[in-house]
Amino acid sequence: MIYALYAGKHIDLRFGDESHFSRMPYIPYGWMKKGTQLGIPAARGKAMNVFGLMSPAMELTGFEIAGNVNSAKIIECMDTFAASITKVTVVILDNSSVHTSAEFKEQIQKWEDLGLFLFFLPTYSPHLNIIEILWRKIKYECLTPKDYESNDTLVEAITDILKKFGTDYKI
Repeated sequence: MIYALYAGKHIDLRFGDESHFSRMPYIPYGWMKKGTQLGIPAARGKAMNVFGLMSPAMELTGFEIAGNVNSAKIIECMDTFAASITKVTVVILDNSSVHTSAEFKEQIQKWEDLGLFLFFLPTYSPHLNIIEILWRKIKYECLTPKDYESNDTLVEAITDILKKFGTDYKI
């Protein structure tokens, strides 16, 4: 039903989720010539947390989150997004604790009054949230070894990818 409404352009549909990017590279395997080695710098420490709201048409609203992700910070992102919508909007979320806390649930009526409605996916079904594909693509395909050289280069690369998503970067 929701997708049918979206297809008719009656609503804006968004898939929402958070992701964490750090200098511990996400490289599950690689190929190189026999006898050669490739070193990728890795470091613990600062990370970049992002909350994103992505439409099936590849429109992305992204928020950088300083520090740890918690309900208060996600509420702040949702408030900012709700203030920008121009038509009825449905945001599809998973059941993470930041989305199901009492603090978060207290905001739902306020968002609905603004035309922003939430739909929660069944538990343990990240495969139904298409923004998960974006996070995986960024980590495994878009980031290059040079992006891990410092926190600044990592943040710059992720910010650039998020800014150019929908044009230069797609899933």
